[in-house]
Amino acid sequence: MRACTAHRARVTRAFTLVELLVVIAIIGMLVALLLPAVQAAREAAQRLQCSNNLHQIGLALHEYHSATGSFPAGGGSCPTGPYYGTSWWIYVLPGLDETAVYNQYDKTGKQTGRAYQSTGWIYWPHDRAANGHNLKVLNRFSFPAARCPSTSFPMHEDRYNRGIWLFFPSYVGIAGSSNHRTRVNSGGNGWISSGGVLPARRWVRLDKITDGTSKTMMVGEQSDYCYTADNRKEFCSSSCAHGFTMSIWGGWSPAGGDTRTFNMATIHWRPGKDASQLYSSGCAANSPLQSAHPTGLNVLLADTSVHWVHESIDVTTLKRLADRDDGEVNDASEGGF
Repeated sequence: MRACTAHRARVTRAFTLVELLVVIAIIGMLVALLLPAVQAAREAAQRLQCSNNLHQIGLALHEYHSATGSFPAGGGSCPTGPYYGTSWWIYVLPGLDETAVYNQYDKTGKQTGRAYQSTGWIYWPHDRAANGHNLKVLNRFSFPAARCPSTSFPMHEDRYNRGIWLFFPSYVGIAGSSNHRTRVNSGGNGWISSGGVLPARRWVRLDKITDGTSKTMMVGEQSDYCYTADNRKEFCSSSCAHGFTMSIWGGWSPAGGDTRTFNMATIHWRPGKDASQLYSSGCAANSPLQSAHPTGLNVLLADTSVHWVHESIDVTTLKRLADRDDGEVNDASEGGF
């Protein structure tokens, strides 16, 4: 007699609503725990790339020094007109693999056969002061070494709604500090110094960095916005919305006239994003160093090394780093550096 085998129906048990909510809560907790680690890893990689950018800029500055016998001036005036000349950025382009743009750029004001009134002033297409040739060369142009990957700035911005898309660098040349013997209080545009490696109208040689190349800044970060007391965002890069080519007025003097110094900074403040420290009128020399990185920023020293500066650094220490020959040499263990 064959045994009868009873077949039971297989029952599939579904998740209850409570169990589903518990699983979702656990996944949410895991994401919350992992997200800061992912963000921290991403920021660490971006900070390293920012440091590499500055190192490349340092090598390009030294390449220029090897070719000419000095570093470029932080800014100069236009040889053929009374308006704005070219910043130091243009002269490091060959060392940053941008030789083609460097060769196209009108550095003399008459390179193309037409005598322009400016070299570094490129926007306003119908302004007689603007260099129309350089505008065509640089509209929408950018170069990776001048952009910190953590920056909150857009790659290009048409700030004047005229179809002119300018590139704003994440870094600024160091002209000196407001403690240096060359300092001049220009009034509304703040303190102006020639004590650094990249001041206006001065071409500094390595042997003039008597404090030591490993103790003197050449370039620092300005890769984020500043904020007013009511939390309004302010653009506080020393390029002052005019792009990386902008420099100084033809009749520039620290003591009077148009004393603005574009793409250069005289260190007067500790690093920060307080918009009240920017200027009292126009674009000024003392826009503070700051960055989109948490707690600090990168700076390039004159020996091409890059160091992390904490935002709490003592301002006197930062000023000593900004000057090349003040005799006040920092020890690496001093606050924040």
